[in-house]
Amino acid sequence: MTGIGARVLPNLMWGAVVLGAVLLFALLSDPFGWRARRLDRAEQAAVHGRAEAQMRHAEHAAQAAIVQGQRDLQEHAMVVATITEKSVGEARGQGDAKTPLGDDRHQRLREHDRRLCEQAPSLRGCSGLAGTAP
Repeated sequence: MTGIGARVLPNLMWGAVVLGAVLLFALLSDPFGWRARRLDRAEQAAVHGRAEAQMRHAEHAAQAAIVQGQRDLQEHAMVVATITEKSVGEARGQGDAKTPLGDDRHQRLREHDRRLCEQAPSLRGCSGLAGTAP
């Protein structure tokens, strides 16, 4: 190798060594912030994932509360229907069922109202009846 080839080859080797050193430095030191950006994206994805998981948990809890509320409402409706049916049967079986409202009949109706208010004290008109004794 004489002439130009002998001079160019060592220059190319030094160029390749310098280029390799620059690339190695770039990979290790992250001068463009690529790792930091990837880390930021990963952190944002994690925050988003946690927020979404919390929302799904809250949604599930709310749905469970709605289902339980519906069950409670159905149970209360059945209790109220049973109490009403019993009271109506008792009232129709009384001898004074066809006569105008007397004191005994008034007391039976009041007792029925009290039992209903025990089932749902938040109803309007129950505040005065819920605590009364028969």
